[in-house]
Amino acid sequence: KRIIWANDAKEKTLLSVVYLHGFSAASEEIRPVPDLVSNALGSNLFFTRLQGHGREDKALAEGTVAGWMADLQEAILIGERLGERVLLISTSTGGTLAAVAALNPKLSQKLAGSVFVSPNFGILDFRARFLTWPLARYWLPVFAGKTRRFDPRSAAHAATCSLVYPSVAVLPVGALVKQVMQLDFARAKIPSLFLYSSKDQVVQADKILQVMHAWGGQSTGQEIHLGQQDDESFHVLAGHVLSPSQTKPVADIILNWAQRV
Repeated sequence: KRIIWANDAKEKTLLSVVYLHGFSAASEEIRPVPDLVSNALGSNLFFTRLQGHGREDKALAEGTVAGWMADLQEAILIGERLGERVLLISTSTGGTLAAVAALNPKLSQKLAGSVFVSPNFGILDFRARFLTWPLARYWLPVFAGKTRRFDPRSAAHAATCSLVYPSVAVLPVGALVKQVMQLDFARAKIPSLFLYSSKDQVVQADKILQVMHAWGGQSTGQEIHLGQQDDESFHVLAGHVLSPSQTKPVADIILNWAQRV
């Protein structure tokens, strides 16, 4: 968790930017997109770290829905202290949490807008439905193995993401998504930008469109078309780690949108 100040005086700015990373990721996930946006807007920037993340791989299993909700509340509170208004930028499961904030009267009170990058409103893997079944914590390791392993795509990827972790660490993701998808998105009033890929191999792109169309406030959608050198899962849509060619285009899209709202 860290603050990047807009000026040496460390003063409150008119707008602050708060970044919520996704499951098994960290603040580097789509950097330097949040930095480019906050610099252009003259805003203070806060990176949170969700419970269980940014430590040894097995610690990821310590994450809980309650813990992540507490991190969300803390992040927005810090954002309110850093700026008169708060712009949320989130990726994947960070977007699931951002949707909660948009629908919470207290948390959304000073939100100027929310940018969702590949928000997780439904995991694409068909096995995700089992995450919320009774006693899943006990039989999931038998069904799916005790450990999930992913090959790093670069040294930076290995250094910034948890690629080996207990399979039960995914359980709160399933629980959070299930809870959020029961919410009435028509009650959301803050302007929101949804960035997605129809080829996403991690989350269900159709669920993103479903939420976007149900959104009560102003909502804008933009499909991002990745290049050959970008994320092969079509999920992390920008950033030096997985999708470097999209960093400036995505930052520009966010800035153009933010300046209009």
